[in-house]
Amino acid sequence: MKRLIPNSIKDLLKRMINRGLTTAGWKLAPFGSIVVDGQWYDGSIDGVVSKHRSPALDDADFKRAIQHLCQRNAFLGLDQAVRGETTMHRLHLAGQLARLSMGIEGDLVEFGTFRGATAYCMLNATKEKSIYLYDTFSGIPEHGVTDHERAVGLLGSFQDTSADFVRENLSTFADRIHIREGLIPDTLNQPGPTNIAMMHVDLNLVKPTLQAIQWAFPRWASGGICLLDDYLWDGYEDQRAGVERFFAEQQRSIIALPTGQGIVFNITN
Repeated sequence: MKRLIPNSIKDLLKRMINRGLTTAGWKLAPFGSIVVDGQWYDGSIDGVVSKHRSPALDDADFKRAIQHLCQRNAFLGLDQAVRGETTMHRLHLAGQLARLSMGIEGDLVEFGTFRGATAYCMLNATKEKSIYLYDTFSGIPEHGVTDHERAVGLLGSFQDTSADFVRENLSTFADRIHIREGLIPDTLNQPGPTNIAMMHVDLNLVKPTLQAIQWAFPRWASGGICLLDDYLWDGYEDQRAGVERFFAEQQRSIIALPTGQGIVFNITN
């Protein structure tokens, strides 16, 4: 008969092993993790646990991008994921979609950039497309916040950034970036893309999100891609209702992802 070890004993052994490794200056990384600069990234983040092997683990170009972002403090791995910010597989997805957009005429657009991690992965994957970045670069402002968005604590978040920080982070692609700093819709009046192959929408608030996608829609290339961040997450219900209503009116379907994101293709239902 197979003898099973009680979970309490397993947990005790695990704690003892981890304590011993920590004392010796070592860390135990989860199996199959990406390890960059002493940090690891596994699949049990964004509320998703999977036993499959992510393509990100075998993407050498993407792992170099992650290393750059860690060195520039633009991506902090699991600690960042706990705070609900961008996680590794969201970055890999954005890069893969940007790569897919290579066959579509137009530029990349990001509404909500924070420290530039997603923008870096999109630029790194495309090699030639330009990107337009729309952000206050000073956190979520008072302007346009709903009562619900205020109640869940969105106001004032994502302040730890600046346009200069993002320029430095993306300096490898300096000739391909166009920063539009300020409030939406004001920045939409500045010179921008006339044709959009892919847009990443991560503004967190419903009002600027709707203003942004309404402005972008007539510029959105046929077959173009829209990646909605935080689409299904708790606290973003106002934004979810707004984008669902907008795309339904435009006869476009949102594909829900287990990460809580959504993807829309500019193809009629």
